[in-house]
Amino acid sequence: TMQLCEGSGQCYWHSGAWSACNATCGAGFRTRQVWCSSGDATQCAEGDKPPTTKTCEDFHGCGWMVGPWTDCSVGCGSGARTRDV
Repeated sequence: TMQLCEGSGQCYWHSGAWSACNATCGAGFRTRQVWCSSGDATQCAEGDKPPTTKTCEDFHGCGWMVGPWTDCSVGCGSGARTRDV
């Protein structure tokens, strides 16, 4: 015969690898999978559950935005021109 029972050992949380930062220029977040060793999250202590998200910063996609040059400040000779950066 068979009888259902609960194991006497403690269930524990597993966590996967963090994802890449979802931002390419500034603040964003990373995510990961977290699961209970039993497959049933109610059998793991909620207070011990590792976070599934965390903040991050990534700047590899940042770049300068450059506007067009203005006309020269003089029509003849040495002058200056500017642009927004």
